[in-house]
Amino acid sequence: AKDPYTKQHSRQVTHYATQLARQVNVGEDIVESVAVAAIVHDVGKIGVPDHILTKPTNLSQQEFESIRRHPALGEQIVRNLSAFNAEAKIIRHHHENWDGSGYPDGLAGEKIPLASRLIRIADAMDAMLMARSYKEAFPVDVMFRELGQGTGRDFDPELATIAAEWCRMHPRELILPPADTQPGLSRSA
Repeated sequence: AKDPYTKQHSRQVTHYATQLARQVNVGEDIVESVAVAAIVHDVGKIGVPDHILTKPTNLSQQEFESIRRHPALGEQIVRNLSAFNAEAKIIRHHHENWDGSGYPDGLAGEKIPLASRLIRIADAMDAMLMARSYKEAFPVDVMFRELGQGTGRDFDPELATIAAEWCRMHPRELILPPADTQPGLSRSA
């Protein structure tokens, strides 16, 4: 409702994250939990002022702090829906970095829930591949380079390798058509 970009972004992140979850052979119950968390991973941005969400230039430190609050706020929102307690935790940790430099809790390595690590990579992939108010879409080769540079720092090394391999094997699935031009949330491979 606040940011038209978010609808397509959530759809893309869900697509990437569920595909990656299947690549690591988790059960379908985990894939479903990843899908639910991914589709609403940015719900906490409802608490971020519109002028910050759509700002076409660099954020100030104060504006960035406002953005950094969205995972914890998202957890609070989703936790109120008792059926989604597991997803609330996933949402809270979707901006944690493998090396502990992420937010909101500074978790590192395998202390970050697997589903959150999957969404972290999927979120970054989409952020690079789609244009935003402050940047153009990156070419796929730049996305691969950035994914590689973030491996071991931002991203779980094993999952980043799997993500890169999946992208190379499925290049036509990297950018889905906008949701309003295709029925449903998914597309057959």
